[in-house]
Amino acid sequence: MGSGLELVRISIYVFFPVVLFYYFNRPDVYKKTISEKKKVIYPEGNRVPLSIEDNLKLREQMRNKRRIQAFKTS
Repeated sequence: MGSGLELVRISIYVFFPVVLFYYFNRPDVYKKTISEKKKVIYPEGNRVPLSIEDNLKLREQMRNKRRIQAFKTS
């Protein structure tokens, strides 16, 4: 009984990360999730900030948005 349970545990430990790796590294899933995330982070035309100043502005905007959401929920 104990060895069968141990075999199930080890197979879950091994195959669970492999299955997740397989699912999330498929090109269609990756493209869909990344494009949705980019639309949330960079709303104006999916433009990634290239300069340090633009990056700092974006970070400050994201912080302010999170603070406003936290203020509304509390």
